[in-house]
Amino acid sequence: MEEVRVISMGLAKVEYGDVAATGAMQSTLTQLGYTYKDSFEMQTDEPSVEEFYVEEVDAPLDMSGELGKTIFEWDILNPKVSEMAALGGGTATASDNKLETADAWTSIEKAFKFTPKKGFIVSVPRASVIAYPKNGFKKGQPMLWHVKATVLQIEVTSGSGTPAKPMILQKLT
Repeated sequence: MEEVRVISMGLAKVEYGDVAATGAMQSTLTQLGYTYKDSFEMQTDEPSVEEFYVEEVDAPLDMSGELGKTIFEWDILNPKVSEMAALGGGTATASDNKLETADAWTSIEKAFKFTPKKGFIVSVPRASVIAYPKNGFKKGQPMLWHVKATVLQIEVTSGSGTPAKPMILQKLT
């Protein structure tokens, strides 16, 4: 049977939610506002590999390594105030019309699901999030909400569930 190859392109939507205590991928997610054109990037650092050599042979006798970290970065054109608070810290009013920003560093973790227009959906059960306003008040350029999500290892904090892997790719059907 011939192998089916998949090309992933475009971004249909970004969803986020709380990190599940069981370590599984969160099933209850909320779609974020629109992603500003050409701002979405996924970058994975090259793995760090150490090779162990001996005098008697030219090729490495053994190798050891660590995977590189994966970071997703993008800008949201039209975030809700509640989304800005959820991703960047601070407090949103019940009417969702006012954000009181955090006055100290806050560690924020969320689950994300990135759905392309075609290809592989990427699910991240746990990511560290940094989000903040960007550009703002430039003539002809809108204020954006910049989001940076760094994929983290899964830790089971309650229940007896089997934790998901740090990233899950699933073909869009």
